[in-house]
Amino acid sequence: GGRMGTNMGMGTGSLQVLNTITSVYVGNLPFSVAWQDLKDHMRQAGEVLHADVVLDNEGRSKGFGIVEYATPQQAQAACALLQEKPLGGRPLLIHLDRQAAANGGAGTLATPFPTANGRGAPPMGGGGGGGAGGMMGRNRPDDPSRRVYVSNLAWSVAWQDLKDFMREAGDVAFVDIMQGPDGRSKGCAIVEYATAGGAQAAINSLNDLDFQGRSIHIREDRE
Repeated sequence: GGRMGTNMGMGTGSLQVLNTITSVYVGNLPFSVAWQDLKDHMRQAGEVLHADVVLDNEGRSKGFGIVEYATPQQAQAACALLQEKPLGGRPLLIHLDRQAAANGGAGTLATPFPTANGRGAPPMGGGGGGGAGGMMGRNRPDDPSRRVYVSNLAWSVAWQDLKDFMREAGDVAFVDIMQGPDGRSKGCAIVEYATAGGAQAAINSLNDLDFQGRSIHIREDRE
């Protein structure tokens, strides 16, 4: 019954939302920890789909990150098993990414700051499946228009290289190079711009350009 203690007083609507969250917020990261280190560490609780260390404008770590698991159960296991376990000499602070509930699954990285709710607070908007569901409907149409799918990338391309290249069309929010089970690039990526205009500019101006010896293809992300 220990687990219920953290959820008491939240109401069943909030619980339903929390039980669908697959991402966790990880704080107190040493600045030297890269996303690869974070991903390896967080794998102890389950299958990590991706790990992001949030960076400032200079490309330096802000000391927190978001880790997305394959299932909500794994995200909850991470909160229980890895709480205050050290990484790089510092005890990590881990909680469910409640911003993901408020954003309808968009995750904290869709907003510039980590959730300020702290541990044990209900999701924003008073929780309730309905509140989050309503926001989900509003957010969803905007997001795909800001994302593009990039293919035919050289295997050696790192996300930092791609981000620099794609920046020519507009302000890039994040880059995710898809990897196989062996951790190697699949030669394709999702790039999200700060605005839909940036994504459209990338399709218009960067498609079929040569990047590290290959002509890359850029189209709307239709997922």
